Amino acid sequence: MEFEIHWQHPEKLKQAKIFMSGFHGIGEVGYIFLDHCVQVLKAERIGILSTSAARPMLLVDKGQMHYPFEFYLWKDIMFFVPHQQPHPQQEVAFSEKLANWILEQNFEQVILIGGVDKNLRTSENACRYISTKKYLELAVSDEIKEEIDKEKLDDGFLVVGPLAILMGLLELKNHPALAVLAYAERMRPDPEGAIHAIEFINKLLGLEINTDQLLENAQKIEEEIRNKLEELKKDTEPSPAFYM
Repeated sequence: MEFEIHWQHPEKLKQAKIFMSGFHGIGEVGYIFLDHCVQVLKAERIGILSTSAARPMLLVDKGQMHYPFEFYLWKDIMFFVPHQQPHPQQEVAFSEKLANWILEQNFEQVILIGGVDKNLRTSENACRYISTKKYLELAVSDEIKEEIDKEKLDDGFLVVGPLAILMGLLELKNHPALAVLAYAERMRPDPEGAIHAIEFINKLLGLEINTDQLLENAQKIEEEIRNKLEELKKDTEPSPAFYM
């Protein structure tokens, strides 16, 4: 499978200490999270991934051309933004290639954002978590460790898609990684789920990512994301409906 990264600013790659991503799963939480963070933080696009796992299309948004898979940098955080889901037949190979690249870069931590069906909610907390054993060895606060342990995803829940593959491979390689799964609507893009994920990330990393825009324009953002997805799905093979 083709998997080549074209760096626009390769000299900036060394700045990245944290890798953060998400995919088109329940409530589109991961994608809404990434799209919002990149815009609000004014992150800089520094790389483009060329891969045969991408459908042959470009996305034009707000007058700018976007490739299916892009890398953005803000301070020491690398955002990997998938504007589309990798092709189902190459999803495993794609995720393995991405995991191997993450390990080669030796990021201090990996954070993946996704969603979990709010109809299956069993906790008052807004997010559930999956962590590798190595992640809990990081110098995070006792409060965060307690929350991750208390609110870990319930036994029996099935996590699928690239997020699941990445977490499994990073656990096998003993790498610090955390999946943040916000409760969200299953059948539509859910900005509220992304807000909850951002609130946790702010607490985890000591950031101040503003969520006012997501809150005030939730309906508009939901419509924009739905329209984007509909455009991406035109004239393509149907893919499995819900990936975390």
